[in-house]
Amino acid sequence: MIGLRAGISIAIAVILCGALAIIGWGAQRAANRTIVPAIIDKAESVGRSAASLVESAVRAGIPLEQLVGVTAYFDSLRKANEELAEVRLVTPAGTVLGTSGSAPDVADAPEVATPVLGAGGAVVARILIRIDPSVISAQVSAVLVD
Repeated sequence: MIGLRAGISIAIAVILCGALAIIGWGAQRAANRTIVPAIIDKAESVGRSAASLVESAVRAGIPLEQLVGVTAYFDSLRKANEELAEVRLVTPAGTVLGTSGSAPDVADAPEVATPVLGAGGAVVARILIRIDPSVISAQVSAVLVD
């Protein structure tokens, strides 16, 4: 039979574990609300930077189809930003002119689309960036451990 002291100790342990689980759950939700928008903002910034480079080439008279080094540049962007699962340069017709990485296996992965503007402000292409949710989860977990 379990003694009174042991019973109280077990009850306290169960209460503490429950409280810690609730605190952890709340902290994870708060971290998701903070980290996900920050990562999306970062992806938008990367997209604007890449679009600016492509726009400079277009203004210089280089046709989109003749751009060189697009994939290598996108590879370097992904290497510097591990949360970027895929970066693509796509025309309005859907032709992919450069790509790095692959889309995450989840259907609801965040995606950022940045227009590439040509002469007169017309959209000539888009930089599409898909974010890897598993990296977001890892960053949230790291915040919770801290």
